[in-house]
Amino acid sequence: MKSRFILAAIALSLGILSCEKNMENEPVPVEQFNAVTEGAVVLGAKIDDPYAIHNMEKAYANLKSSESVPDMEILPTHNYIRFLPKNEDELALLKSDTAVSLFDFPLHYEITGGTSYHDPDLPVDAITWQYTVLPLDYVLPNIEHEILYQVMLPEKDSNISGNNLKTTSVFNEIEKESFRITGNINRETDPDENITKGLFDRYRPSGKIQVWEDECKRFVPLRQARVQARWATHIASGYTNNNGDFAVNDVFLYAVNFAIKWERDAYDIRDGLLLQAWYNQDGKSKSWHLNIRGGKSQQYAHIHLAAFHMCYENPFGIKTPKGYPNKIKISYLHENGTYDGYYFGKELSLVGLSSIYIYGYDENGYYQKSNIVFSTTVHELGHLSHSCKSNTHIISCAKWIRESWASAVEWKYTKNYYSQFYQKTDYDYRNRQKWVSGFYTPVFIDLMDDFDQSDNGKCPYYPNDKIEPKHGYTLSYIENNILTRVVGLNSLRSTLKAYKPASSSLVTDAQIDNLLILFTPANTDKH
Repeated sequence: MKSRFILAAIALSLGILSCEKNMENEPVPVEQFNAVTEGAVVLGAKIDDPYAIHNMEKAYANLKSSESVPDMEILPTHNYIRFLPKNEDELALLKSDTAVSLFDFPLHYEITGGTSYHDPDLPVDAITWQYTVLPLDYVLPNIEHEILYQVMLPEKDSNISGNNLKTTSVFNEIEKESFRITGNINRETDPDENITKGLFDRYRPSGKIQVWEDECKRFVPLRQARVQARWATHIASGYTNNNGDFAVNDVFLYAVNFAIKWERDAYDIRDGLLLQAWYNQDGKSKSWHLNIRGGKSQQYAHIHLAAFHMCYENPFGIKTPKGYPNKIKISYLHENGTYDGYYFGKELSLVGLSSIYIYGYDENGYYQKSNIVFSTTVHELGHLSHSCKSNTHIISCAKWIRESWASAVEWKYTKNYYSQFYQKTDYDYRNRQKWVSGFYTPVFIDLMDDFDQSDNGKCPYYPNDKIEPKHGYTLSYIENNILTRVVGLNSLRSTLKAYKPASSSLVTDAQIDNLLILFTPANTDKH
């Protein structure tokens, strides 16, 4: 089997099904991240894991020799384990249990930031080891794995953290002692290390995450992103809310590492062709208040915001884009692109490749503005939605039909998002109605909007659009009644006339004919 890198190169050079053409950019002043925060995750010192069973046993022995503590068994509660999926199906099986947190990098090492990691001992196109911590009674899938060691997580054991406060208090002291003897208490992040911590001194890591938005010229909440907190094999996770606030699902005694994993159940964002995208905090803290600006991470964030809006909120009810057969895979390429993005067809997921590619720079080397990244992601997901509705149709219809449909999806969803979440009611980034020629026509937008770009015929080089919202066209109506019946101009004209919305103000055949006058092959086939 050819390597995934070779297949990706072939796809990028030959297999373009649909794309989003560059718009002109102006230079954007960008506060770039330093080299430590972005790029490959760098493994630092090995952590002497305070939760490893042998360290918890030592800690208990120390307390037993110096304090009056009851006799009790120190037993493991979890396995620290790593899996090596041999293909995308096995990786999907691992990810199918959404309660399991998977990491691409080992948990028993300190790390210094980074946006992706791949085990250097594995082939570059192989899926890297997946690290996690699972209860002893967890039924392991039939995937190659290695139990690295056993751990004891008292707060995760229902027999320990239940109603027996005395027992819980003792295990609290064992955990603190294990942190002390393994050198895991940091004087900067845990300045109260010499203060005796009581039973209720645990805290829930929390914070707020925002990302820079170029159109608004301010930081905006990073909505519905997955945040993970960990120290060694004690891991927890949570999601930001619509204000960017988060709290994870477990409590800790000491400071933690925070990370954003750019992934949801419906989609996965990649750093380049194959690697999982991350944002890893440098250092440790008890709370995380992060403002993301520039670099790969700003682009990841806006890809995520667009994908979440399309895959989970989907306010206009078109076919929800879905991965094939598993998650949608979206690759972010931190390089110049002739186009802002590409859609290659959902079938590439079968061999572990991404269906969608988003470029971070335009063809002139300018860093893409956040609104371009957002709208391009919506555009390409619009193609995937079209494919999910009818894969046969997206292949057989004229390019200008599929690009015009994706442009309408982009226009409607982006306009709605910027109005609802950023209060920009006049937002229309692509300005599609100023079309004169090319694949990206406003023909489906013109069915829904209330703007006549020809200005009553005074500007005859623009479409004569007398069709208004009162005529009843919506994205879902067009998708369900018109789109898949259309392959080109003639079928578009006849279908629009045959399938008019039932509204109080019926659109006329003359209005349809007038709208379509300029959508000729001479205009729509121009690149």
